[in-house]
Amino acid sequence: AGIQSFNDKQVDFAGSDSLMKDDEQAKADARCGGGKAIHMPITAGAIVFTYNLPGVSTLKLSPAVLAGIFQGQIKTWNDPKIAADNAGVTLPNVPVQPVHRSDSSGSTDILSKFLDSTAKDSWKLGTGKELQWPGGQAGKGSDGVTAAVKSAPGGITYVEQSFSKANSLPEAQVSSGSGQFVAANGQTVAAALASVTPDTSKGDVRVKIDYSKTPAGAYPVSAVSYVITCGKGNANAAALKAYLGYSADKGQASAESLGFAPLPQALADKVKPLVNGLS
Repeated sequence: AGIQSFNDKQVDFAGSDSLMKDDEQAKADARCGGGKAIHMPITAGAIVFTYNLPGVSTLKLSPAVLAGIFQGQIKTWNDPKIAADNAGVTLPNVPVQPVHRSDSSGSTDILSKFLDSTAKDSWKLGTGKELQWPGGQAGKGSDGVTAAVKSAPGGITYVEQSFSKANSLPEAQVSSGSGQFVAANGQTVAAALASVTPDTSKGDVRVKIDYSKTPAGAYPVSAVSYVITCGKGNANAAALKAYLGYSADKGQASAESLGFAPLPQALADKVKPLVNGLS
């Protein structure tokens, strides 16, 4: 929706958890008067698996189990596959109610890429912002899926951490398949991104995460959120530079309290020159 609004000239910049596809990039470049629409990471964050399971405050989920849940193959919370990773936790015999996004979503894109990399033998839905889900409940937007889980005992969804925090919902610890389960927070997200080399070959800053090689102690479903705007020809260039300049610098200190994570310094240092060059 952000990319569409930007391309329709409704907003000065878009926010997206995913890079634009080639056709979206072409439309964005045209919207910029034939110049270049650029991607700039502006914050980091976690896609968390938030759930509504009364009496269960601690939960561990592996990629294979998550694939089984969202493909409708694991149907009850006391399934032996879930129990195997949750020794000492009393899991109730209630139906699993997976909730996915009904709209095109960067969160779905990140989830699918993570499971495609870490649960290759289990995940059959491919990757992308929209998937052919075999069942489960659908919700529009992050607000929609969060509300659906909050009102449905047994529910589980994937969402940016800020939404689970705002709704006081618990979050599962997740493993990358190596056996180490990690909770999402500013430090574990930063650890996941610290070793990533930004791609600047297209005149902007893009981050490609290899979900199959999550460092020890890092949250495995971490990502960046991008600002997408015109490099040149912005109608409100001065205000845009002031706002994004603050966001890429002093504003990073506010990220964790809002359910996000600050950009690693090396990555932020790649973004600042792009902001300074906006016109």
